[in-house]
Amino acid sequence: MIFHSAVKFLGCSMPPYSDEDITVEPMLFNCDYSAARRKGGPITNKFLDLLPDSWKETPLVVDTRVHMLMPGWYPAIPGWHLDDVPRTRGDHQPNFDDPLRSEHCVALVNGWLAPTEFACGNLDFSIPEKGSHIKVYESVNEQLNKLDKTKYNLVSARNDKLVIFNDRCWHRAVPATGRGWRWFGRVSRYSRYDEQCERPNKRTNALRKQTQIYLPAVEAGW
Repeated sequence: MIFHSAVKFLGCSMPPYSDEDITVEPMLFNCDYSAARRKGGPITNKFLDLLPDSWKETPLVVDTRVHMLMPGWYPAIPGWHLDDVPRTRGDHQPNFDDPLRSEHCVALVNGWLAPTEFACGNLDFSIPEKGSHIKVYESVNEQLNKLDKTKYNLVSARNDKLVIFNDRCWHRAVPATGRGWRWFGRVSRYSRYDEQCERPNKRTNALRKQTQIYLPAVEAGW
């Protein structure tokens, strides 16, 4: 299956914030635009200010997270993956034939600590069939890691610019290279909003009470 994996960096960036600012910023889960405005702090509201006007005219889902990071820690599960591909196959694996499509705008503060990486290009992967003992992302992660690096461009979200990508753009978390606090914000919009589409249709407008980091090995702690 061929994926047109691409990103678009906007001309605007998140301003700098102190660690103290980041630590007190509320974290949001599955919020609509108005709830994100009410419940979000200064960082979240600045991110929403910077969204393109066309995005503000459509129903949105807003998620934000704050991580304390140290060298080697991951702010998300490592490995190449896609965002918001419905798991509507019979084996609960990503279903690339599902007509629901999504688009995302992401921003980071202190992104230099662990900048999201994107693999950009026309990428052709063999997708495990339904019922296979091999998971879809496990298979693609292995294929992409073995792929000749001249076949795609590795793009890093390093400068805290807003970046737009869709549900066919392969990306991954990378380990932190320093100590500090990192803020992550993502705004998502969808091709449809009917009752069959659980995430975009059933927003909970919740405050996230916890987040987590990931370690490559049990001894990779303090």
